[in-house]
Amino acid sequence: PGLQLASMAGRLTANSSIAQTARDILATWDGEMHPDSQGATIYTTLREHLQKEVFSKANEHLKSSVGLGGMLVQPGDDLLLMAFPELLQQLEARNDSWLGDSRSWDVVLNQAWERALEELVNQLGNKVEGWTFGHIHTVTLRHPLGVVPVLGKLFNRGPFPAKGDRETVCMGQITEVIPGQKVYVAPSYRFICDTSNWNNSTSIQAVGQSGHPLSRHYADFVRPWRNSEYHPMPWDRPYVEEATRDHLILEP
Repeated sequence: PGLQLASMAGRLTANSSIAQTARDILATWDGEMHPDSQGATIYTTLREHLQKEVFSKANEHLKSSVGLGGMLVQPGDDLLLMAFPELLQQLEARNDSWLGDSRSWDVVLNQAWERALEELVNQLGNKVEGWTFGHIHTVTLRHPLGVVPVLGKLFNRGPFPAKGDRETVCMGQITEVIPGQKVYVAPSYRFICDTSNWNNSTSIQAVGQSGHPLSRHYADFVRPWRNSEYHPMPWDRPYVEEATRDHLILEP
């Protein structure tokens, strides 16, 4: 979807040097959602405002919440996700009748573009080169006790610049599942199993092997997890002992 929208960058207005630079970056974007990508920032912001423009009459309902407590969700996010490919198809074809009113796709697209640029300037400044994805796309690893303000710095880790999006292979979706709090949705545990030799298997999870915040193993997997790296996941006892770095002994 990102590359499809980027291919239509020529239809965007460039009434300022900022708009021209941003349009050029979007037009030449490679589709990668890396933390240092400016194209990813411009695409995701434009996408959000484009959806708001197209579905302006339904925006209030799309933000409605369903459920209670930890099961609270906003179904509108999934509806927009499913509708976006069709939206892009109609935008590309300039099928104005699909909008259901007197607007044209070019008007809608450029209204979304202007509002996206305004948001990016207000949030990240006038230098488009500094509009990197990692500034707006971050992950904070939260401990249940981290919700207590005085304990947050001790138990939580982050925010960290994050990669990926809801359409990428390495998923990294940010959604407001709980109103007022952005939630990062990604594979928290990844593993690769070699069924011909289980000792060659590898895995990684988002934090560490220790639940004690003062342990050096409390968050030592954060960096490799963010970089899509892995650690050994051996099966047979000799290989387990070879890979072992520390022992935890629990006594009554």
